[in-house]
Amino acid sequence: MSLGICALAFQLARRLAHRGGDRLASVWLARSALALSGIFALAIAFQTLAILLVPACVG
Repeated sequence: MSLGICALAFQLARRLAHRGGDRLASVWLARSALALSGIFALAIAFQTLAILLVPACVG
């Protein structure tokens, strides 16, 4: 679910980043959102991998 939200944010931001025009702040913000959604997607993937590799402490 979290990766889906990151993918949705990436898709929405990509549309804004390609528009251009005189809205420089919007384009800059969209490109920042693209970078941040990629970073969060990687963090989620690494966290999932860590959970799969390290067994849970069952007490």
